[in-house]
Amino acid sequence: MMQRLFDHYELGITVENLVGDIRYPWRVKRDRYNLVISMEVIEHLKDRPIAGLNELQLAIAFHYIGMWNFFIEARNLLQAEDLLLVTTPNAGSYLALYNLMAHQSPDMYYIHVRELSMLELISLHEGAGFKILRKEARYANRH
Repeated sequence: MMQRLFDHYELGITVENLVGDIRYPWRVKRDRYNLVISMEVIEHLKDRPIAGLNELQLAIAFHYIGMWNFFIEARNLLQAEDLLLVTTPNAGSYLALYNLMAHQSPDMYYIHVRELSMLELISLHEGAGFKILRKEARYANRH
């Protein structure tokens, strides 16, 4: 759909969608990319299996391994001046805090594996070697 939009406006932009488990090395051509976009994806990434830990142990102690791989793989596709755009629910939003005070889950959506705070998101970006040009925290409506 995005490719048709860019073609329609003759923008000269090529879109490539990655299909697969992005917790592992990406199977894409290592050509030069200028932009990686991840919108409402990383909060769905489970940890990769860890030898000696079962599913319950992985769920109790989240290790960020799947998310970490996403950022490392994105970094490997991009040059220093290129961009990574990530959107994800804000675990520190006032809605999350309200839900917590009301004895409810602070997660915006029950299907999310892990919603990140701004500091966690910054740590993942910077740990993978990205320079943060802009960060925003906004409220998002429930579906």
